[in-house]
Amino acid sequence: MRKKIIFFFVSTFFGLSGFSQNSEPSEKKASFKIDWAGQLTFAKDLKTNVFFTLGGPNLKVGFEKIVLNAGMFPSLKYNYGYDLKIDKTPLSPILGTGIQISYKHCVAGCVFYSIKNIWFAAPAIGYKFK
Repeated sequence: MRKKIIFFFVSTFFGLSGFSQNSEPSEKKASFKIDWAGQLTFAKDLKTNVFFTLGGPNLKVGFEKIVLNAGMFPSLKYNYGYDLKIDKTPLSPILGTGIQISYKHCVAGCVFYSIKNIWFAAPAIGYKFK
């Protein structure tokens, strides 16, 4: 698993660096910055969990109107199928990580959450404020 993650980040780095190695002058430049994501997203996994996310620190790579975010997303987890014997409350805070693509004010992506050392993938959709 660790080798796959390292391979993903290395291939993404080299793939994105290819845009900057172009010998022809281009008006379309990619911008790279570390920023706070001013966005509100809603994610649902395949189990009984729903996640509401508000922003988070991100690495942003922007191409004019399209922005690729990779970062951490503080979330509020709602478990609508909770059991009182296992969970104390259906609401709990959780931190997720993932990749999101935004165009103008629309955000879509996949966020990964670890619940009791088991990773869940949750497709996310939302609204970007800035």
